[in-house]
Amino acid sequence: MNAKSNTLTAVIFFIAGILLIIFNEHVNLLAWVSIIVGVTFIIPSAYSLYVSLTANGDNTTKKQLSIISIGGLVLGMCMCIFPNVFAGIFVYLFAALLIIGGIYHILIISYMNRPLVLPAYLYIIPALMIVAGVIILFTSLREINSAVVIITGIALVLSAVNTLLEYRSRRALVRSVDR
Repeated sequence: MNAKSNTLTAVIFFIAGILLIIFNEHVNLLAWVSIIVGVTFIIPSAYSLYVSLTANGDNTTKKQLSIISIGGLVLGMCMCIFPNVFAGIFVYLFAALLIIGGIYHILIISYMNRPLVLPAYLYIIPALMIVAGVIILFTSLREINSAVVIITGIALVLSAVNTLLEYRSRRALVRSVDR
């Protein structure tokens, strides 16, 4: 694993988690996330459609790019027009990300650091992330809609902290082995 990319990912997770914690009181936050993601589909799709319609070249390629661009535009517009439908989908995506992130950290701690043995306390946060993801998956959307943002924010911050603790522990063990 590249230490720079892990550190950058941890910083991004930390910032995203802090933002989710700060803005958790906003009732329609997930709807706004849906609208923002919709806009991120619309902009590149509109540009790609423009390029495919104005470019000279192979008609088959232009046709394929046009179809893909129109699909992206339609999806982005649906996300902007019906954000609450997609907000429910984001709840399940956040839950899946928590579960996958927890499993990823456990795998990193367990297998990627061999022959080093990292401290057992590094397993606590990934296990809690998995539990939080499972709780979100099995709770009804009406009950969890307000709590999912704060749970995901806290989990992202803890994931970032855990990544930095893993890095620090790995470095300390490598230094002690080199001596």
